[in-house]
Amino acid sequence: MASTSSAATASSSSAAAASSPPSSSSKVIVSMSMEEGEKFEVKDYVARESKIISNMMEDDCVDNVIPIPNVMATILSKIIEWCKKHAQKKDDDSNNEKEKELRS
Repeated sequence: MASTSSAATASSSSAAAASSPPSSSSKVIVSMSMEEGEKFEVKDYVARESKIISNMMEDDCVDNVIPIPNVMATILSKIIEWCKKHAQKKDDDSNNEKEKELRS
């Protein structure tokens, strides 16, 4: 039985609370499982920052748990942090553009 990584869950919930995710995909949670038995859950828009995971999601792996067998949990947690930062930056940039349009 897979266990949930506390580091990924903790960082996932703190980043989710701090960010304003895109409304179209903010409710979808993507699960990724490691060969080590750990399970990571992130929001759809964060997971799509990784091209490989995005391709797997397009191939309908998102209905189930996406298997990530050759990556250690510590490395995947760093990848997820990177994806969260870039997803937040895209959201911030989008919000800035909308504010500029409203001002003009």
